[in-house]
Amino acid sequence: MNQAKPHLRPNNQNALYAIANIDDWLDPKVYVRKLVNAGVGLVQVRSKTWSDDALAAFCAEVLDEIHTTGSETVLLINDRLNVARSCKAHGVHLGQEDVSPICAREELGPSAVIGLSTHNVSQAAKAPVEVLDYIGFGPVFMSPTKQGHAPTTGTDQLRAAVRATSLPVVAIGGITLKNVTSVFEAGATFAAIISDLAQASSIENYAAEISSRRSLL
Repeated sequence: MNQAKPHLRPNNQNALYAIANIDDWLDPKVYVRKLVNAGVGLVQVRSKTWSDDALAAFCAEVLDEIHTTGSETVLLINDRLNVARSCKAHGVHLGQEDVSPICAREELGPSAVIGLSTHNVSQAAKAPVEVLDYIGFGPVFMSPTKQGHAPTTGTDQLRAAVRATSLPVVAIGGITLKNVTSVFEAGATFAAIISDLAQASSIENYAAEISSRRSLL
């Protein structure tokens, strides 16, 4: 198993894993820049409509800003291993139907952050700990962004998934400030948030509140 990278260890103070659906934004660069400037530890960029070249160019600009500002934000690409490789992103997040985590590790090398979506306890238990850095688990609650994608798991299955793997678990699906404490109580290391975060008036305050909820446990 990989030794947990510093930004993925359970004692990390930043418990927010931001997912940016850039298809939803007229100027996605402004939103992603806000995430970086707010010090969000993990940012996953997701697009179903952008070409590989356009997505790689966008992420390369974000990475330049991360490096220039000295930010510790880790930028991950959803699904597209080739884009992650070409823009030199920090890593990739894979789905169950994407390229295998083993192939991704071979392509990106030992320093890359590689995550895998899981939707039930069996998938969580089978996730290859020797090549992954974390697993995503969910949807824990009904998600407005992926309706009909998979049955909701609830926090009981999330708790079982945490017990089934030695990897950090990122809870995802319908998570808001109102229910985030319950996913941390179930053992999740991070809360992946999309819609509720996008509607926040202050991303910095939102991120701080998420981490505060976790630190109280």
